Amino acid sequence: MTYQLDTSGDVGPFPATGPYAIPGFQSVNGSATTHAAWSDLDPFTQGYVEAALQGDARHETPGAVSFHRPVKGWAFSDLAPETLARIVEDCSKFRSLEVGPYRQNTTLCGRAFWELRGSTVRVVATTAFPPLTAYLGDDGKVYLREA
Repeated sequence: MTYQLDTSGDVGPFPATGPYAIPGFQSVNGSATTHAAWSDLDPFTQGYVEAALQGDARHETPGAVSFHRPVKGWAFSDLAPETLARIVEDCSKFRSLEVGPYRQNTTLCGRAFWELRGSTVRVVATTAFPPLTAYLGDDGKVYLREA
């Protein structure tokens, strides 16, 4: 069975300022909070989110998603605002490095970046992009932590 991410709903609210504000997602009318929909993400970031929520075989920790056993029900709207903020920032930083074929704005490249973060082959600095694991927090939202 193929994993299919539910991309309905939105993530938020985001504060207009502070560590979890996402430039570009701030409301044009100056309101203090806003939400992000799946269609607000570029293809690279969408691929990264899909891979993070699908998981893979290297993540076998409690609460983590496994490629072979995806947790049913995780959806884009289950991301915590700070999780999406980190994802957007990390994807933007990585693409600015123009690392070989990964600089293309495609879902495949976004998925590859997530996989690259957890591999033993280090194309980018480990301190800049440490391996991450997606997990379900006590509030029912999906967070990322260093693996």
